[in-house]
Amino acid sequence: MSTEENQSAGERVHPWLAAGILITLAGIFVLGGVVAKRVYLDMPTPRTALERELVTHKTRLSRDPDDTGARVKLAQVYFRMGKIAAAQSQLEIVEQVDPGLWDVHFVRGMIALDQDQTGEAIKAFERAKKADPRNELAYYHVGVIYLEREQYELSVENLERAVKLNCCGLADAHYSLGLAYERLGKDGKAVEHYEHALEYVPSLREARTALKRLSD
Repeated sequence: MSTEENQSAGERVHPWLAAGILITLAGIFVLGGVVAKRVYLDMPTPRTALERELVTHKTRLSRDPDDTGARVKLAQVYFRMGKIAAAQSQLEIVEQVDPGLWDVHFVRGMIALDQDQTGEAIKAFERAKKADPRNELAYYHVGVIYLEREQYELSVENLERAVKLNCCGLADAHYSLGLAYERLGKDGKAVEHYEHALEYVPSLREARTALKRLSD
C-alpha cells in the first residue's frame, strides 16, 4: 500500500476512534452519576431524636469550635447515650473557657447522680444553684436527694424553692414535697402537696395512695 493510501486509511480511522472515545466517556459520566446518586440516597440518616441532636450539635461545633452552648448540649447527649467519658471530656473543654456556666455544673450533677455519687451530685447542683439561683431543676434534685437521705428539713427547703420557681416536673416536685412534709409529721401540708400533684397529673397513683393513707 502506498504512502497516500496509508494516510487515507488513517484519516478514515481517526474519526471513528474519536467517536468511540466520546461514547465511552459519556458512559462513564452517566454511570458515575448513577453511582453517586445511589451512594447519596443510601447514606444513613439520623432516625431518632437523640441522633438528630447529636448531629445538630456536632455540626454547630464544626462551624464554631468555641460554641460553648453547643458543647454543653453535646455533653448532655453523650450522657443520655451512656457515654460518660465523652460527656466529661466536653465539659472539661467548656470549663477551660467559661467555668461559671450553670449547666456545666448541672450536667456534672446528673452524671454523679447516675453513678450513685449523691455527695458529689449535691456539690455540683449547689454550684449550679450558685451560678443560676433560678435553676429550679437543681433545687429539685437536691431536694429529692435529701428526701432519700431522710434529711427532711433540707428536702423541704429545696423542694419548696423548686415549686416556687415553677419546676418543669411540678407533679413530681409536689409529690416529693408531700412525702417530706409527711415524714416531718405535717400531714396538712403533705395533703396540700399531694393534691397539687394530682392537679398536674390526675393519674399519679402514688399521690392518690398517699392521700388515702393519710385519710385512714
